[in-house]
Amino acid sequence: MLAIAIRHQSLADRPKAKAFVKFCRSVLNNQYPKLMPQQLTSALFDGLVDRHCEDGLDDAVERLSMLAVQLPTLRKAADVINSRASGNPTVVGDFSFKIGGYEYPFRGDPQGLQINTMHAALSGSDEVRENLGMSTEDAAAILWSELAAWQSIYFGLEPTEEVAAVVGEAQNLLAQRVIAAGTGAEADLELYALLEALKHPWKNVSFRIALPNLKLMKDDSATENEHDVVSVALKGDKDVEVWVWGVTTAADLGPKRTADLGKIQKLKDLLGGRWEADVRVVTCYVHRNGNDICLEIDGVQTRRTIAVP
Repeated sequence: MLAIAIRHQSLADRPKAKAFVKFCRSVLNNQYPKLMPQQLTSALFDGLVDRHCEDGLDDAVERLSMLAVQLPTLRKAADVINSRASGNPTVVGDFSFKIGGYEYPFRGDPQGLQINTMHAALSGSDEVRENLGMSTEDAAAILWSELAAWQSIYFGLEPTEEVAAVVGEAQNLLAQRVIAAGTGAEADLELYALLEALKHPWKNVSFRIALPNLKLMKDDSATENEHDVVSVALKGDKDVEVWVWGVTTAADLGPKRTADLGKIQKLKDLLGGRWEADVRVVTCYVHRNGNDICLEIDGVQTRRTIAVP
């Protein structure tokens, strides 16, 4: 509904881009946990680019859950997520219940119960996980789903050390697979870029959403354009930035890079025509060179040498 309202307003009546993003942020924050954040994300992108958009976030979450992130790292991130879902842990209230030997306040919402169960599965022993019928991978899928769905909460302003650690370890595992150049290396580097997008811009961000494989659809449901990763950030509570990431593992990165930059320019033109000077578009690129992951982020080039076990 947000997107429909924005799409059918004239340029004269349309609000500033920052007002639109702030409104989406307000809905997201005030409706937790009742809102399905994917619906708001869809409305945000539809409204910003005046196109129906589709993305691969669900697939990315599934692939992240299969990474061999260490259990202690997952546990610490689960503590952060569970604390938010449970509210103040020192105020249990009149009702509480136990899952796998861990006590949780009763909040009465299915999402909270699912997060509590995830927390118990990751915090407990193999026996606890067996009794719950939830494997480490199942629990990790819930953890990554929460991080991906509520990015403004976990990656806005200043992410906690625990959340930063789980992202960093996942990136390292993905980078090792990219350097090994096995099947799926391109998809792994795209996932690496998605996690990198959660870090930029780094400071003073009050709203953030990054999506992989973002497709802009035509009215006949055909794909008009597709980008490896696109993120939207509200910086300083006043500046809307759209970060567009191109990715390739090809030894000759020229053809893919040229094609990506052409698509990014089309997105720039689309946003510029719709919002004039209200939206800053940032171009980023990620590619592999030998044992290095090379990044060009907002004009700054860096190399990360990856140690392959």
